[in-house]
Amino acid sequence: MKTRFVFTMAVTFASLFFTSVVMGRSFTLSDADLMSLDWYLDSRVPDDPNAARIISKRDVPGPGVEFDIYFPKDNKAAPHTYSLYYVSCKQGGEGTLTGIDVNDYDAFALKFALVAVDGKPKGGGSLVVGALINTDYSYAYRPEVIGFTESEKTMVVSSTSTNADKISIIGFTVRKFTRDDWNPMGTTVTLRIEPAPNAEIPR
Repeated sequence: MKTRFVFTMAVTFASLFFTSVVMGRSFTLSDADLMSLDWYLDSRVPDDPNAARIISKRDVPGPGVEFDIYFPKDNKAAPHTYSLYYVSCKQGGEGTLTGIDVNDYDAFALKFALVAVDGKPKGGGSLVVGALINTDYSYAYRPEVIGFTESEKTMVVSSTSTNADKISIIGFTVRKFTRDDWNPMGTTVTLRIEPAPNAEIPR
């Protein structure tokens, strides 16, 4: 487990800033907010067959939105095969959630549940998920690991500290944590993302 934690931190630092567990007042996103996410931070996604992507999203009964995320076949020359950043932001898309005042909050939180791997509630390797939010230096997320093995959780809450006054980037990230146990020819993961418990929806 210690090796896994160190690896998680290394992966996170390589792409953005790692955030520690936070206490204080948190905010989250409603189902409608989650449905409004519409932009990949990696601009290559729409035209690159090697890029992980959202192939379907749906507002399910009860809290949460389900996202079907396709990870293409392994390609060591294309690291974006293994990760995805899906947001509402000023750089592209409708930017529906940008500009919302979050100055009174200490953290942004989302609840993640692993629903299926290739349509079945079993199999696959480990995933890192996180609630992603802008900070004064860039953007960050708090990584959490989920999976279907006996030693892993299938449901986690990611709570990411932020000192942002207003939202400029918000959403989530998901990446393969290990390359083992996945179909090397491509995998579809279904994640349900929900408003985090005990967190407010700002407006």
